[in-house]
Amino acid sequence: MKKKTFTPKEKANIAIAALRGDKAYNELAGSHEVHSKQISKWKMVLEEESPSLFTNKKKEEFEKENLINNLYKIM
Repeated sequence: MKKKTFTPKEKANIAIAALRGDKAYNELAGSHEVHSKQISKWKMVLEEESPSLFTNKKKEEFEKENLINNLYKIM
């Protein structure tokens, strides 16, 4: 049996469906041909990484660059 490959968007959609809880993991696993443990992992990644979507990346990059510049000045 050939291993099915999922795009990041497909993984996200399956994880969102698991997060909603409309279907049990076994139902999602059967309909998408993926193991329920994999769905659980994708859901966990979604829960952990989704807050980063709402951070100000430019501010973080600026602060990081500023820190690096200050460290170079110290050296």
